Amino acid sequence: MKLEILLSVMNYKLKDLDKHNITSDCTVINQCDKEEYKEYKNFKIYNNKEKGISKSRNEALRKSSGDILLFCDDDVVYNDDYENIVINEFNKNKKADVIIFNFNNLNRKKRINKRTKRLHLFNSLNYATYNIAIRKDSLKGLRFDETIGPGTKYANGSDSVFIKSLFDRGLKVYTSSKYLGTVSNEKSTWFNGYNEKFFYNKGALFTAINRRFRKLLFIQFLIRHKEVLVNLSFKEAYKNMIKGSNDYLKDLNNYYKNRVLQVSVCNTFRGIEKLELDEAEFIKDYIFDFLTPTYDTFKNYEDRIVNSKGVYYNFDIERNNLFNKIKYSNKLHKFLKDHKYNIVHINSTAFFFVLNVAIIAKLCGIKKIIIHSHSVRKLSFIKTTIIKILNPLLYHISDEHLACSNNAAKHFYNKKYLNNIDIIKNGLDIDLFKYNESIRKKYRKELKIDNKIVYGNVAALDKRKNHIYLINLFNEIQKKQPNSVLLIIGKGQEENNIKKLIKQLHLEDKVMMLGFRDDISNLLNAMDVFIFPCTMEAFGIAPLEAYTNGLKVYCLSNVADTLKGLSLLNIFDLEDKLSTIADRIIKEDLDYDRNKGYIEVKKNGYDIKATTKKLRSIYMR
Repeated sequence: MKLEILLSVMNYKLKDLDKHNITSDCTVINQCDKEEYKEYKNFKIYNNKEKGISKSRNEALRKSSGDILLFCDDDVVYNDDYENIVINEFNKNKKADVIIFNFNNLNRKKRINKRTKRLHLFNSLNYATYNIAIRKDSLKGLRFDETIGPGTKYANGSDSVFIKSLFDRGLKVYTSSKYLGTVSNEKSTWFNGYNEKFFYNKGALFTAINRRFRKLLFIQFLIRHKEVLVNLSFKEAYKNMIKGSNDYLKDLNNYYKNRVLQVSVCNTFRGIEKLELDEAEFIKDYIFDFLTPTYDTFKNYEDRIVNSKGVYYNFDIERNNLFNKIKYSNKLHKFLKDHKYNIVHINSTAFFFVLNVAIIAKLCGIKKIIIHSHSVRKLSFIKTTIIKILNPLLYHISDEHLACSNNAAKHFYNKKYLNNIDIIKNGLDIDLFKYNESIRKKYRKELKIDNKIVYGNVAALDKRKNHIYLINLFNEIQKKQPNSVLLIIGKGQEENNIKKLIKQLHLEDKVMMLGFRDDISNLLNAMDVFIFPCTMEAFGIAPLEAYTNGLKVYCLSNVADTLKGLSLLNIFDLEDKLSTIADRIIKEDLDYDRNKGYIEVKKNGYDIKATTKKLRSIYMR
């Protein structure tokens, strides 16, 4: 178990780091006037121009690698044994996601934990961030609220709001009676006495903690803490709290005015989710935030989300039974009430999930609800009948109805609505996927496949993507073409079954499972033929990427529907003999201009610059 300290400071010099007595690994976010990375002893230092304590702490969380994370401020000095104490406390308390530790506080009276006990929200909001140590695996995307705290208009309370988010997530928070060090409580960056600004900030803070009961929180605070009423009367203090609350709510509305919440049923970052993020980088008028049920491979894209000014949210709820689905619905309702989005864009073909989200969004007063079908699904007769009955309800409570292809529209919407569906092709940053000979040579050398015929597949490892069929097909290919290899890129629930089949067929030296990769555009250059036997796909983003790279693509007719007319496309049928399909693939002439695919894709309107222009117009209308 490794402890890492996350230190947020301003305008620090290297010599300033030594005063903290930090002996464990430490990530430092230093807010200053330049952007650079340095290493010093056990410190990783990121100089950053972004201002605001919450932004700084979030950046530290993204850069962290420890098992246990301990927050630190510029006036904290640790005892020599702090590292052992933290690790021992977490080892003793396996249930704890978070442990609140004591510090000796100079110049200010602070709450002291006298024993180990489990905390609840009502008795935890007085702790500071430096008291908090948390298991990194328990965070699962939790972040500090960047609309409040030092460096923002509302200059205090970021630690209280963060602590509340720990309880909202259902994390187990415990106290420890152990002391980790001393805090000098030097002059505050925001506290200048119990003046109008103090109560204004408190009004914003209590609103951020509980919007519904904020006025009761104002009154109880003023009654319980009469010592703060030294310069203002009860009525004047309350009036300033109301003003802070109202301004905070108004600023929140402005904050969400041009933000789009992209809601996904998937827990893994797949083609559609990647497309949404690509679109975010091309639609400059809007900022995309992302919401998923749980925290999985989206974490690999968090830096891209943050770089496009977006936020990634998840509820850490696996929607695998009725209880969890109800729990998800309750969380979503509260989330949409607290986050004042104007636009909610639901990307899924799971009809009952889409209907559930749309109804909740409608109840929460969302102004524009967008339904977007991206694939086809094979459903039982009973489910199909129920969906047909409920389809009018979904159609009328939502505002915009999109599909990536005619096929996707037909499978999701009732026939009478098809003329009103906007078809928006799944666009690509086609320049990114253009064939590059030097990258091909580099990757083939790194993968040790220089002299091989390379077949490839990019897809989430689930049953719909049909990897078992792919392995059996490749087995036939390699019998007739011994110098061939197969690259499989992706992760998912079927991984163990796929590996088991590879072992049964003795293909361990022939099939390379590369897992999750963020360099797919480069890996495609290393391939010669792309095989995509997916059984349910209305618009295959992966085969389109491969085609743009100039690869000859083999796929089923359901995927080929959107790629009709492209010369490098080859269609096969699952009912054909594997050996027959293998013979077709092996006979392919691989000596051709790989730029051909790029030219055809651009000509057929798949450039993301064109597709996002249409999506932007839908957001604006």
